[in-house]
Amino acid sequence: MSWVIFGYVSSSLFGYIIARMILAKTWRVFSRWKEYMGYVVFMSIVGLLFTFDLFGYKTYQPSLNEIERAYFGDHIYFFENDEIDEENAFYYEKENIRNIYLFHQHLIEQRTYPVNDRRNVVIGYDLKNGERIVREYTVPTNLYNQFYKPIFNSIEFKKNHYPILRKTNFKDVLQIRIGSEDKVVRLQDRADIESFLAVLQQQLLHETFDETTINRSWGTISILYEKYQEQGIEWRKSYHLVEQWLQDRGLLQQARVTADDIAEIKIIKNTKQVPWYDWTPEMIEREKAKMVVHDKVKIEQCLQMAAWGEEDYILGIYYKNGRIDIQSFSKHFVPPFVH
Repeated sequence: MSWVIFGYVSSSLFGYIIARMILAKTWRVFSRWKEYMGYVVFMSIVGLLFTFDLFGYKTYQPSLNEIERAYFGDHIYFFENDEIDEENAFYYEKENIRNIYLFHQHLIEQRTYPVNDRRNVVIGYDLKNGERIVREYTVPTNLYNQFYKPIFNSIEFKKNHYPILRKTNFKDVLQIRIGSEDKVVRLQDRADIESFLAVLQQQLLHETFDETTINRSWGTISILYEKYQEQGIEWRKSYHLVEQWLQDRGLLQQARVTADDIAEIKIIKNTKQVPWYDWTPEMIEREKAKMVVHDKVKIEQCLQMAAWGEEDYILGIYYKNGRIDIQSFSKHFVPPFVH
């Protein structure tokens, strides 16, 4: 904040001096400081009015029964462009509106938060009288998740977030690509497309908030529509219905990495809590206390639970083609044989 204030003061003073020089057609303007001080006093008063919220802007919240629909998102884009038929962030169901309202109420009452691990949230309302209200906050991730979870688990959220759930037929779907790394399966047969998307819809409807908090995914499911439209959905490792569909048709090996692609996995307990992204293959090789896994069943378990961003266990995944990938385990999500 000190640098912000310095920036405002120095730039306004510089602007005032330049403007004075232009008007007076001389550089001898440094004695004309009273007007600038008047400006400073005026702007300070305006700043104090907003700081102490004398107009009630920060604490204003309409009554719950005035709200026609509520907006909840990470940014304001879809609030201002709600006619776009993509991801939607408006909610009409009373329970979701109430949850968003309670979150907003909490943010109004508790204004100071820790600096670290925060995320952006935008809350808005379209009122029954036609007015629009929107506020933006930066809040701790844990607090955000606490209020976000019941909204995420609602059917309305999922239909907003995944446009494929709003479709009742798939006639305009031309192709589906399912893949990770350098592997990909393409579905173009009409029966396969219909069957797969029906399974995907069930998977997305049953997805829980907790599944999204761990960065565990195989790759991407891309749905290609007519008129060159494409929708991408993260292929999470928790999507067991999708995996079973591929397995039943003998397509799993073509779509993602399996134990057959791996030579070995080296597991290290990250006692020093070195950030996951700082680890290198050379560091893994230097570690003496490491577990080396060759058994295919155990390798598959490791692949299923491996994530990015965790720091309790570090995994060196050694592919048969010579590639080395570094991932991680959380202590709360680790194969039973790891000690």
